[in-house]
Amino acid sequence: LIEAVPFVREKVPSSTFLLVGDGQTRQALEQLVQQHGLTDIVRFVGRAEWEHVPTWIAACDVCVVLHRQTRSYPGDSMKLWEYLSCGRPVITTAGPGYGETVEAIGCGLAAEPDDAQDLARQLIRLLEDPDERIKMGARGRLAVIRAHTWGARAQELEQVCIAARAATR
Repeated sequence: LIEAVPFVREKVPSSTFLLVGDGQTRQALEQLVQQHGLTDIVRFVGRAEWEHVPTWIAACDVCVVLHRQTRSYPGDSMKLWEYLSCGRPVITTAGPGYGETVEAIGCGLAAEPDDAQDLARQLIRLLEDPDERIKMGARGRLAVIRAHTWGARAQELEQVCIAARAATR
């Protein structure tokens, strides 16, 4: 993401990037931002309490959730569903998992893995098209309401438990 910022700045000079959260890579990311001279456009917010997460998401026009598969199964990130539940379009990594999900729902765009220029192109596309951002955000929110609430997850788990119990009889 940091490597895409200079390309975005060139086309959308008013853009600002918020990085919310703390993690193992924060210090390295801060150094990268300084090395690229991006301290005026990239802001590190730090850890956000859960009750403030929707406020930070709402402050963004576009949310980014990049994913590098490191396990034999794709996993699932709360970030993606939080962004969509707040009606924000998402840019994610192309391919299995997030990329396929975002494209199927029509709630964002997918960028090629490890391709800063492609990520920048996708960001610029959405930053320059507020109408499309709104449409994508609405589709994502509707998808969450229809099938990705905690209630929907509880029903899925219940069905798994019922099937497991039936298999042991």
